[in-house]
Amino acid sequence: QRFQRREYAPVKAAFVGQRGWGLKSTAKIAENEFVIEYVGEVLTKKMFDERLAEEKMDAERLCYTLRLKGQLLVDAGGRGNLARFIYHSCTPNLEAQKWIVERRACVGLFALKDIEPDTELSFDYNWSDRRMANMECLCGAPNCRGMVGVSTQPKPAGAEAVKPKKKVKKKAKKQSKVTDDSCFECSEGGELVICDKRNCTKVYHLGCLSLPNAPTGSWLCPWHVCDDCGGMSRNFCSLCSTSFCQRHSAGKLIDVGDGMRICEYHQ
Repeated sequence: QRFQRREYAPVKAAFVGQRGWGLKSTAKIAENEFVIEYVGEVLTKKMFDERLAEEKMDAERLCYTLRLKGQLLVDAGGRGNLARFIYHSCTPNLEAQKWIVERRACVGLFALKDIEPDTELSFDYNWSDRRMANMECLCGAPNCRGMVGVSTQPKPAGAEAVKPKKKVKKKAKKQSKVTDDSCFECSEGGELVICDKRNCTKVYHLGCLSLPNAPTGSWLCPWHVCDDCGGMSRNFCSLCSTSFCQRHSAGKLIDVGDGMRICEYHQ
């Protein structure tokens, strides 16, 4: 309900030195307390990349985006609230959590510890985008990674590494296959498992699939398996792995133009 009512912790925009304007607490914030929702324009990753190119924006604009689900992003660069002032830190006092509120995906920032008044607020952007690889981190933390574009995404044991934009040779079939360079569910990079279906470029984190270990043998990703019966899918959501066989697809997906269809989650 605090999401719906916009009941945020007491915060204010404040000047924080060479980095410019940041966000500070104006009263004590308790550990695990909901601080503020990250508000912005919801776009697909493709739409955002096209906007970057069309408006000739540099990689710093990526600092205003957060992942929602699948290929969806929240862009607070043009439309947002006070959360857009929060800087990255390698030792943050907030963390971003994804919530579903009235069937709408939201990102909320929660306190990792007790925060005293007049303390600068920060969270780990956890970006792995190559366009931010040379963006210097100015958080000043003892464990500073040096660059903002370095992901801290945990590496699940047994997962197969996928290097961006390179062909990955599959041992079982002894053939090369070009895959995506980020997880289809969360759009982050890292250690990823590859779908074995021919011509499918999708890759996933084990955690996003709720799998404890890497699958063995020939493995099909969730995009090819009907959500209702487990059969082979014929109709697919363009933004996530939701899909249905011909028998169960009636009324499940909506055409939104440009060849895209979306499931109920994204409506």
